[in-house]
Amino acid sequence: MEPRKRVAGVEGDRGELNPRQLELLLYALRHPEAEFTTASHQRAQGLDPSRARTDLARLTELGFLHKHRIGRSFVFYPAKDLDQRLAGLL
Repeated sequence: MEPRKRVAGVEGDRGELNPRQLELLLYALRHPEAEFTTASHQRAQGLDPSRARTDLARLTELGFLHKHRIGRSFVFYPAKDLDQRLAGLL
């Protein structure tokens, strides 16, 4: 079982992030201009497409990423205030 970190202000299982999600958020803090896709997250973490989509959807749901449709795909960008959103988490 993977270790998880609880997000401040969110209760239950919905408030937990997995190590892959935390790694992506730390990268996004260092590279605020970064773009993420299901395929890039899949390659970086060695995931199947479904799990990569779930990770990105969860981070979007929590407001850490913003999603934009480009053609038939989605591109995810770090929230402008990502550092503030993560202040209570890390």
